[in-house]
Amino acid sequence: MKANQDGRYLIDSYVEEVGSQLPLRQRGDIQTEIRSLLEDTLEDRLRETGGEADVEMVAVLLEEFGSPYKMAVQYAPDRYLVGPKLFSLFLLVLKIVLTVLIILGLIGLGIAASQAESFANGLRIVGRNMLEMVNGMLMTFAWIVIAFAILERVLPESEKDDQDWDPRKMERVPDQDKIKRVEVMIGMVFATIGVIIFNFFPQLVRGVSFSGGQVQTFQLLDANFLRFIPWLTTLWSLEILFSIVLLWRRVWEPATRWIRAGIDVLEMVFLAALIFGGPLFATSPEALAAWPSKNLVPLAETGLRIGLGIALVMDGVSLVEMLVKQLKKNALKVS
Repeated sequence: MKANQDGRYLIDSYVEEVGSQLPLRQRGDIQTEIRSLLEDTLEDRLRETGGEADVEMVAVLLEEFGSPYKMAVQYAPDRYLVGPKLFSLFLLVLKIVLTVLIILGLIGLGIAASQAESFANGLRIVGRNMLEMVNGMLMTFAWIVIAFAILERVLPESEKDDQDWDPRKMERVPDQDKIKRVEVMIGMVFATIGVIIFNFFPQLVRGVSFSGGQVQTFQLLDANFLRFIPWLTTLWSLEILFSIVLLWRRVWEPATRWIRAGIDVLEMVFLAALIFGGPLFATSPEALAAWPSKNLVPLAETGLRIGLGIALVMDGVSLVEMLVKQLKKNALKVS
């Protein structure tokens, strides 16, 4: 096929866009098939006209094939649990969250079983924890489905309607506007771990000591810290929802940048409240007795506050970078 650079870019962008909405295992083969079909069709037309394929000829061809969304649906016609447009992202989030939940559940199960006083008591503990893990998985699955169902229904109609799709409007995305999928997914995983641990497996947030060949657990966090857990869960949930939206949009936009800035501000306020809001580690006689040394408690307290302070500074830097990028883009538009 003879096509100039812009015409070839339209085909490459179209094939990439279709592939982003397909399952990973089928993506490569389907993209190859679609690219071959496009090039063969274009080659047949060039035999009649001669010359090379310009942008307009490629655009007309892509219009006839339909929008990337419409093309992707043809290759995955039966995936309608959440909706074809979000289904691949739904599966990705579900795999990540459930994998984390299973790992944490097994860790909690091991800790609980190690404290069993007898074999029969151990079996009861294992059974109870297995039921709690299954219940947690079912609840998590339900919340993920609800979240994606909400996203599916709040999308603007223009995002779902491919009637006005025009291949000529596909533009190169500047590097600063491309999201880093790995970083977004890592952030989502850590936020998910936090929500799951504090809400489904609170036994993992306890200190562990070894005495007389037995494993003992004790209250690690102060009641002052525990009162922040609902707010912490809310922030982590916002982080997870934002990560889902960002992975779906695939690029940074003004709206997502401002939302990111808002979340950073909330996180900075929360971190400041933790740093200056009283004790973080439990200081009851029972808790202090379980530590190898009482001198470790103030050291751990100071270390945790330093870590929170570093996180506060990093959020501040992220906020400034986000605002600078958005203000630069606004200035370019005005000029």
